[in-house]
Amino acid sequence: MRNTDVVPWSKTPVYPVLHAIGLAMKGKRLNPRTLEDLPVGSGAIIPDHVAEVIHVSGKQLNQRKGHYRITIDGPRLSGRWIFSSGDLEKAAQEALHYTDR
Repeated sequence: MRNTDVVPWSKTPVYPVLHAIGLAMKGKRLNPRTLEDLPVGSGAIIPDHVAEVIHVSGKQLNQRKGHYRITIDGPRLSGRWIFSSGDLEKAAQEALHYTDR
């Protein structure tokens, strides 16, 4: 995905996770410690599914910047999404505002 791409995240399976990240950010910038405030366990974010969000450092990837990886596993859907820090922060913030509509 390029930064100029517009993805209607509210219509995707990853939307509840983005909303949870937005809540965990508490109006602040996204950083790896934000993930400590996410609900943990099966069904905590998506019923009957395990949702995991991790930060992978640039050092682990042998590159300058890291990324965030969202993995969802369950009976109805399974998938993995990779975001840059800025893209995830923006999507999470937008997920909070979308619920008002």
